[in-house]
Amino acid sequence: MRTKILIVIFLTIVLINCKRNEKSPDYAILKGKIENSLGGTFTLMNLSGFEQTFNVKEDGKFLDTLELSDGIYYASYEKQRMPIYIGASGKVEIYANSNNLKGTLKFEGDNASLNNYYVSKSQLIEDFEGKVRSYYSLEEAAFLNSIDSLKQVMNLKFAELDSLPEGLKKLEKNAIDYYLQKILADYPRNYTRITKNEYEPSESFTNQIKEETEHNAADFFYSMDYNTKLFIDLLRNASKISRQDSTLSQRQAEFKILSEFKNDTIRESLLARITKMNLGFIKEDKKTYYEEYMSLSKDAKQQKEVTNYYEAFRLLEPGKPSPKFENYVNYNGGTTSLSDLKGKYVYIDVWATWCSPCKAEIPHLEEIEKTYHGKNIEFVSISVDSKSDKKVWEDMIAEKKMGGIQLFADNAFKSQFVKDYQIQGIPRFILLDTQGNIIQDLAPRPSEKEKLTALLNTLNL
Repeated sequence: MRTKILIVIFLTIVLINCKRNEKSPDYAILKGKIENSLGGTFTLMNLSGFEQTFNVKEDGKFLDTLELSDGIYYASYEKQRMPIYIGASGKVEIYANSNNLKGTLKFEGDNASLNNYYVSKSQLIEDFEGKVRSYYSLEEAAFLNSIDSLKQVMNLKFAELDSLPEGLKKLEKNAIDYYLQKILADYPRNYTRITKNEYEPSESFTNQIKEETEHNAADFFYSMDYNTKLFIDLLRNASKISRQDSTLSQRQAEFKILSEFKNDTIRESLLARITKMNLGFIKEDKKTYYEEYMSLSKDAKQQKEVTNYYEAFRLLEPGKPSPKFENYVNYNGGTTSLSDLKGKYVYIDVWATWCSPCKAEIPHLEEIEKTYHGKNIEFVSISVDSKSDKKVWEDMIAEKKMGGIQLFADNAFKSQFVKDYQIQGIPRFILLDTQGNIIQDLAPRPSEKEKLTALLNTLNL
């Protein structure tokens, strides 16, 4: 199954320039309506770190003027993601029903035929991945036949497009190939895992896996599959190196690989991405890690973005005032703000009903709550579910009889509190003192019972 990104509760459009040129951007218009929508936000971001947000009204209508150059975008809304093409000085119109987003999605305006092709391609992929476990259970020959059939259908749909620029045609053709290569590469591991059978790929199978001789920057900024592949390859290769050389940590191995990367554009993008990710999980000595990044990076723009990211984390050091949340809906009625809890220690759990690791922590959190019941500490769970899942949130709290203070964030993963804490993944646990200052912005999880209780027992509860 393809990895789903955590930001699944808002509309994301990922800007990827087909040509990284220096021409001045023009203005494009993006408009449309999503029926049965409760509103939300679009987030514009590219794979190099650019990000911009704007709102969808509660009636589902949206209209915005965007400063950009021609490019491919990825749009996701209510747990769905969709590529689109937006041209400079053009107009893209999007219409759908949130009850069946992909089944009703329709594009009008400029580049409508191309965008509707992306819809049909995405539907093919979704249909395949809905049955991916059964495909990976097939014997090799049957599996290869299934992939060949998928390839033929995808290429037929692609061939129906008229008058595509040659550059874009090549990028899309490569993107199809990267997706199919990903499925092929995942087969041996998944077949063994699912069937429990021993398996050695045949020569015929191995011959279909293409060896990459050099990295392609244009494909990297067009194909999500290719982009993700290079990032995952970085993580896996670094893990292998650190296991073989005990003097190198995973993060040091990542920097070592990237320092030897031949494609400067991709290297700088991956270097910034891995640095920002790791800064979010390093509990101590972020400064040294940041300085190592700065010594490796040669891209002033990426350096500025990573520096801003690092400086934001400095605001989360122990003793600094915690970012605030205000008037979050309380399951027990009314609203609650962080300032309402002053005078108490506060242990915050940022979670969502769709997050399996979050739900796995609930029994452990209940146990911790019982241990410290009546003490000078509040246990606060903040849901970052989308507005449309508010009923799901309420039902889960009732079903599991969840205790503590149960709050619903005002703008899901785009809530300012979540942004200020630089939260990239959940569950996330935060511990504050009685004055609302940070004790730990990456506190131990409830499942880390010994670590958490040792920390809590140092407090004057």
